[in-house]
Amino acid sequence: MNRIIHLCLALIVFSLVSHGHHDVDHHHDHHDPQAAIKIQRNIAHFATEFYKILSARSQDKNIVFSPCSISILLSVLLLGVKSSTHAEILKGLDFNLTDIQEDEIHQGFHDLLHLVIHSENDFKLDIGQGLFLKEGIQPLQTFLDKIKEFYDAEIQATKFQEPKEAEKQINDYIKKKTHGKIMEIVKDLDPETVFVLTNYIFFKGNWKTPFDSKLTWQEDFFVDHNTTVKVQMMHSTDWFYSYFDSQLSCRVLQLDYNGTATTFFVLPDPKKEKELDEALSINTLTKWAKNVH
Repeated sequence: MNRIIHLCLALIVFSLVSHGHHDVDHHHDHHDPQAAIKIQRNIAHFATEFYKILSARSQDKNIVFSPCSISILLSVLLLGVKSSTHAEILKGLDFNLTDIQEDEIHQGFHDLLHLVIHSENDFKLDIGQGLFLKEGIQPLQTFLDKIKEFYDAEIQATKFQEPKEAEKQINDYIKKKTHGKIMEIVKDLDPETVFVLTNYIFFKGNWKTPFDSKLTWQEDFFVDHNTTVKVQMMHSTDWFYSYFDSQLSCRVLQLDYNGTATTFFVLPDPKKEKELDEALSINTLTKWAKNVH
């Protein structure tokens, strides 16, 4: 079964650097893009390696995740852990403190957030963090100060001893931040929970080359080898950036949004999905970005 790999906001840092980081948001010109550039390869590496792990375990199920969001949350945790946990998080994020100082990592994520958060009529992207702390728990003030300084995290006291009340508080927060797109992010919370760290990401954009709604009709969509459903299919005939990767036997299609957001769709040839999964890397992404024409 053919599978389309959709590399969209999941690899937002890669797109940021590849397609003109300096124009992302003129409202944040005082933030240095070089700090964000310094960590972009680490995030892209984490993205591809994490995707390989999920793909190997997925057994033909869909995979949807934002490695940028996960990287941010793990980096927030760096501010509050020590010893082996600290070392494992750094390793997982592909950071080596001989090459980059920890303050540079946090500064990089801080400037990345301000570079990509974007709000205009035809392009909106919002990313943020929320920390829900059990009432009566008081972490070190330096930890709270730094997650506010670097990650603009919102901190709320939460009655985890009342799980239903805590669940409503967290779910209402995420629902508001995602404009009603995500209704529930936690359930069945343990009353012994000490804190919940959340990330939300919301994107809404208009295609630079819009699809004509009159050219939308129902066709068969193959969920798997045995299941077919009728879905609405968009159709368009136009000039698009594309590239055929003969080494990996896949077709890459680039679709741009108004503004600076870009998405890549990657369609492997039949029975070539595994080879593509195994070859996915920052070098592969760079090759595709350079060769679409």
